[in-house]
Amino acid sequence: MHLDFLLYQNSIGVLDSNLVGLISKSGWMARIVLIILLLSSIISWGIIFFKYRVIRSAISMSNKFRSVFRKSTSLSEVSKKVEHYKGSPLANVFHEAYQGLTAMAKSKADDTYTADERSQIIKRAERVLRSSIQDEAAYLERYLVFLATTGNIMPFVGLFGTVLGIISAFQQIGLSGSASIAAVAPGIAEALIATAAGLAAAIPAVVAYNYFLNKIRQVSIDMDSFATEFLSYVEEGLKRR
Repeated sequence: MHLDFLLYQNSIGVLDSNLVGLISKSGWMARIVLIILLLSSIISWGIIFFKYRVIRSAISMSNKFRSVFRKSTSLSEVSKKVEHYKGSPLANVFHEAYQGLTAMAKSKADDTYTADERSQIIKRAERVLRSSIQDEAAYLERYLVFLATTGNIMPFVGLFGTVLGIISAFQQIGLSGSASIAAVAPGIAEALIATAAGLAAAIPAVVAYNYFLNKIRQVSIDMDSFATEFLSYVEEGLKRR
């Protein structure tokens, strides 16, 4: 059993050294392809970890802020607590809308409103809410285009590397005058490495892109729902004046 373990370790070491050797002996075009795939994969994983943290925080903080909003008795009370929920899209939407309402209230001499004034206030609040929701959604979607591009393009980059490897295999056949395994193996191995690298870069990017897009869609639905709730609150408050 100990001998089998040593043989296994030796085979892994030979495989690693052969892999490094194949890459080091590959042409400059094949190396560029592998470098592009490696950099794309590293950047994609960086974006994946960053977006996961941001979106998870956004959902968690928004749930907490919604609870605070529903338990509060006035908008001014909620505005004093907004600073504690900066990572929440709902809190940011509320802050923008509340700032707009406050500015309109300061421009009016008394607290009484006509039906036309109430209608204007609601329309302005709707515009502010819509603009703020779009800004928040755009912020959450930042860098997702890179994941989409990586998922769409990198398999073709890997395929290009595959073609280069096959060309290298045919060149070896021509130089050696033989189609033996020893002649074509390095080129075929180079082709398979490029294929695997392309898929390794693309698959996590596609999965993460679809996951994040679904989560952002849920957050956008929550923001729309909150905007409706906020407008209803404002409209009820205006009717009392």
